[in-house]
Amino acid sequence: MKSSQKHIYDQIDAYRAGKLSDKESEELWAKLIENDDLMEYLVNSVNVEEIANNEVFASPYMSKIQSKPPRVARIFILSNKSARIAAVFLAFIGVLSALYLFRSDYVFDAHPISAIELDSYRSSSIPSATFDYELQEAINLASLEQYEAAIDKLNEMELEDLSEEQAISLELNKGSIYYNRGDYTAARDVFVAILDHYEEMHVLTEEQIHWFLGNVYLQLGREELAQVHIQKTYDLNGAYRRLAERYLD
Repeated sequence: MKSSQKHIYDQIDAYRAGKLSDKESEELWAKLIENDDLMEYLVNSVNVEEIANNEVFASPYMSKIQSKPPRVARIFILSNKSARIAAVFLAFIGVLSALYLFRSDYVFDAHPISAIELDSYRSSSIPSATFDYELQEAINLASLEQYEAAIDKLNEMELEDLSEEQAISLELNKGSIYYNRGDYTAARDVFVAILDHYEEMHVLTEEQIHWFLGNVYLQLGREELAQVHIQKTYDLNGAYRRLAERYLD
């Protein structure tokens, strides 16, 4: 086995053990989506049935989730082991969905996405817990279609002392909320401002913003500008690359 391949396998094992940082996890998933062998290794290394039966669905947290309105995003504090296993299981389900989307023979219709999934930011430091909680409150409001209240909440949070990562997460959610309520011009302004203001953001975040902007311009009927940003999404070669390729085709 090549040393580079072994290194990636070691990264997958470290991811399952919860030993990778957020940045390392994002970079790993970008590689997994593009490589069948790596994906197969991850699938084979996770006993999905045991996770589903013994760790996730049998936990008291799942019964709480099932008893709540499905549209409201909520925070649950899991043990490190349970949280890690649940994350792997959910990621596995997400990968299967992505594989179906990208590799099945269904008829693809290149329309802009109807809604953007809101990003529930999770920091690794205890002092940031207040930010995490407040952001989740805004997400919950938006999930209930209380868009104005959600935007007001995010505007209040902008006045706080935020790290660059927190500020980007806040603005991404604000732009996404504008998009989901149909205010595509406001969404465009927010996403463009992020690109203009933060020049050293993570490549996967940059890719995500270009993807959102491509869809914004499709919604606005600006197909040439949409193509520019979807092409940029493709060129950045991340999680959205194959979907962007279908749009470009």
